Amino acid sequence: MRHILDDDAQGLLTTKRFQQHLALLAKHGLSFDAQFSLQDISATQALCKVLENTPELRIIINHGGWPPTSNTSAAWQVWQQNLTLLAQYPQVAIKLSDWEMQNRTYSRNDIQRVLVTCLETMAQSRVMLASNFPLNTFSCSYAELWRTYTAQLGLSDSTSELLVHKNSAFWYQF
Repeated sequence: MRHILDDDAQGLLTTKRFQQHLALLAKHGLSFDAQFSLQDISATQALCKVLENTPELRIIINHGGWPPTSNTSAAWQVWQQNLTLLAQYPQVAIKLSDWEMQNRTYSRNDIQRVLVTCLETMAQSRVMLASNFPLNTFSCSYAELWRTYTAQLGLSDSTSELLVHKNSAFWYQF
């Protein structure tokens, strides 16, 4: 299940009814894709509370939690701190995609910077690479994006296989 929480994340995550729905997903072994910015401290704290109250719920942070384009900004520091906070919960994974919505001219280095941060913060079994097709075509073709992931990031074959296939199969129970 997925919900585009975005600006409503904190409000929804603290609502009793929404929490009950998340508990129902957990009861049935389903995961929840949470789309919101990890720069939103209140929303991240609300999600942590949900995770504490429903430890069997698997959460996948969508689009990398919208990492800022500059890793020297205050926004990057908040994003990274909240990523570190969520990494404490083994039932949380992160899916990296939708680069073009932050920056139409993103580069391989931009992807690599975010990917390395996520891999250093979370176990590699909790990181996924994905596309946001067809929106990724604002910046590059679908095939070009996947070539970047599999051939241009300098990942070992085993790490690449985890990030582009095996982790998704595990987290989404394919």
